[in-house]
Amino acid sequence: MMAAIRWAHAWSGLFLAVVVALMALSGGVSLFGKEIIRLTVPGAQAETPDPSTYADALARFEREQGPVAYVNFAEPGLGVHTFLMKDQQIAFVNAAGEPVETWRSYQRFEDVAYTFHHSFLLGGKGSTLNGLVGLAMVAFVVTGIILWAPAWRAFSLALTPKSMRPPDLIAYHRNWGMVLAIPILAQALTGAFFHFGAPLAKAARANISVPEVASTGPRSPDDWARVIAAAETAMPGVRLRSALPPGPAGGAYEVRGVRPGAWDVEGHNFVLVEGASGAVAAAVHDDELTFWARFFGGFLTLHSGRFGGMAAKIFLAFVAIALAAMSLYGGWSFFVRRILPREARRPKARPA
Repeated sequence: MMAAIRWAHAWSGLFLAVVVALMALSGGVSLFGKEIIRLTVPGAQAETPDPSTYADALARFEREQGPVAYVNFAEPGLGVHTFLMKDQQIAFVNAAGEPVETWRSYQRFEDVAYTFHHSFLLGGKGSTLNGLVGLAMVAFVVTGIILWAPAWRAFSLALTPKSMRPPDLIAYHRNWGMVLAIPILAQALTGAFFHFGAPLAKAARANISVPEVASTGPRSPDDWARVIAAAETAMPGVRLRSALPPGPAGGAYEVRGVRPGAWDVEGHNFVLVEGASGAVAAAVHDDELTFWARFFGGFLTLHSGRFGGMAAKIFLAFVAIALAAMSLYGGWSFFVRRILPREARRPKARPA
């Protein structure tokens, strides 16, 4: 039994070592997306825009630049909003509604890292592959613990391997794997859930029904004043996080918000607002959600390190670097011991 587990752990690890390492490192970069924007985008270090400026900024932007397809309002500590435009362009927009930088997907480093981490830059198929790798990482952790147990007396810890010899690389791989088993398992499980957990998340929200809103005519930049005002009234004390305007078929504006101190950073408070009248067609507050809906909703908070400030991000970045090192060292040591020809392993004799 142990031989079979060792064989499966080693061979699957060999083929996935580079993939896991790249996924870990790209995730580590994604943790600091906001900080990268603050350092590289003009105006991003300005004071976070006040919600009272949201409607005017959106209306001005749409009059001058065209309709937006999606809005991410500025997070605390960030001075710009993110607007997705109809032509798939993305704009960082200041409190006055002026675009300070316009770009497309894959033109910014943090966006490439984020997209690679979630889908390997392969779209929907890549997202599924990413979820499968997450499940494989769960299996790696479980089988690694089983393989470590008989050798627990040999445990020792160092930031780097003693040497690049396979036994020392395996020891490094094994020991750090045990130290970081719990955070790696948590990251792998929550990451896999994003790709395969939709049925569970939907079932957990089965008590929430949201009506469909019929088209009320073409949208206008003037709608935003009514929409933002209605959202703030319907969700008092909630920080507005995002807005989704109606599509070509019409309908309502969807505005989401996050309650201060809430574990779920995505925000499950949302309202549907008719743009022409400002009437609230539906409203859902997070206190209406079941325990399991809030539990699953917090997975992104855990996965993205948004639960403990900069300390949590630094810790998860360390986990990402260590996971990449463990993956590469483990895969390389197995390759050297089992695949590389014996002649190639021997050090070359120095010429006389």
